[in-house]
Parts: sequence; structure tokens; C-alpha cells
Amino acid sequence: MALRSLGYIPETAVLPDPDLPTLVAQVGWRQPACAAAPDEFERRLLRQIPRRRTHRGAFDPEPLPPDLLAVLRGGAAREKAALRIMADDGRRAALAAAVETAENDLRLDSQRVQELARWAPAPGSARCDGVPATSYPARAEHTDPYFPGRDYAHGHGWGLAPLSSATMIRAAGVVGLLTTAADRPADWVNAGQALQRILLTAGTVGAAVALHSQPIELPWLREFIRTQLSDDAYPHLVLRIGMVIQVATGVRRDPDDVLLSARGDHVSPGRI
Repeated sequence: MALRSLGYIPETAVLPDPDLPTLVAQVGWRQPACAAAPDEFERRLLRQIPRRRTHRGAFDPEPLPPDLLAVLRGGAAREKAALRIMADDGRRAALAAAVETAENDLRLDSQRVQELARWAPAPGSARCDGVPATSYPARAEHTDPYFPGRDYAHGHGWGLAPLSSATMIRAAGVVGLLTTAADRPADWVNAGQALQRILLTAGTVGAAVALHSQPIELPWLREFIRTQLSDDAYPHLVLRIGMVIQVATGVRRDPDDVLLSARGDHVSPGRI
């Protein structure tokens, strides 16, 4: 998307060298031309890159735009993945139970809990990365069925205060599974590219996406989802899609913090 914003045509090779299994992709580009200017849909996606952020919590009752799910499924298919919508109440409840079971199990893993604490700085922190307290609710928002999120505050009471003091059940959103037919490294890349399309496309119409990786992190639960809920396709992520007013903005590191040259030193974006 960054190359398209400059009028270049990207040329990519995924997993190009069997001798370098950690080299995910090589990206090049053709010289810009008048005909290579980004179209309106690409410009809409580009505008979402600095704005998009993961939603953590419930959704408003407002329905999704009529054609959005078909567009999201088409975008996933373009990347050789599938967005499977859990329209059946039984499957949706089973998937929610899998998320809750995994979350309860993972909270017993002390190393994971410590890592999670490092991700979530206290309110007022000067850190420019991580999960800020403005991006998750101060208390669990119960949905029907219930999809628990990660416990970033760890009992400190951080997070956004609820809009109302009354206890109420809010919408879980449209529930889906991101899957691939196989489970090879190339499929993992495809799933990631499909996720990017889903997240950015949803944002263009004001929809937000909540992500749950917990049951995918436990092999036995992932296998249960594969055989019982996704027709033997390999699940990579549980998604909930809905409409909500988001008050926080995305958190992004400066490019020169993450760009490295072949020698391993940091590269200023102006020198690329």
C-alpha cells in the first residue's frame, strides 16, 4: 500500500529462498507511470493505515453495511484464505466457549502474564508503543455469547470507563474465522495478508474488528476448531466485526525504529 501511494507497482516474491526460511518476502517495484496512480479504493485503504486500531470489547447494535461481509470474504479469497462467518448460533457459542477456555488457561501461564504486562504501560506513560489504557475497557463488556478479551489492566482499574454504570449485555458483532486450506509457511503469510485486507476494508465504512488468538495458541483447541467448526480448514484467528465509535487512535512506532539495513543498522526513511 505504501508503494501504491507513490504510484509504484509492487512486485513481491513470498518465501523466495528455501535456504533462508526466515526471509518472508522480497518486495520490489516498477517505475511509476501515469496509469499506476492509486485508484479511489486504494486511496481509501491508505487512509486507514494510520487510523486503524484493534477494537477490544463489545459493539453497538447498529448493523454492518449490507455488502461489507461479501467484500471482506472476497478480499480474503484474493489472498488464498477464507473468512468463514459463524451464522449458526450453536457454532458461535462453541467458538465463544473456546475463546473463554483458552483465555482462562493462558492466564495461568506466568511468563505470558509477564509479557502481557510489558505490553500494557500504565496511564500517563511516556512510551510510544504497546497497548495504551485508552484502547481497552476498564471492565469486561459482556456479550451474548461472551468473548473475553485479554486482561491488560491486571486489576489496576485501567482502561476506558463504561458509557453507563448499568450492567448490560452488548453486541458481540458478526463472528468469523480466518482460515486457510493448508498450514504451511506460505499459508501463514496468506492469512496475514488477508487479515490486512479485512482490517483496512472494514475501516473504510466505519466498522471495527476485534481479534482473538487465544484458542489458536493452544494446539488442542485449534484442532477442535479445525475439525468441528471450520470444515477441516486451518484456523488462524477468531474475528468479531461490528460498528462502534472508537475514541482512541492507532499507536505506531516511528519508521526509523523498525527499518534496518542489510548490515543491521537503523535506516532513516529519507534514505530509502
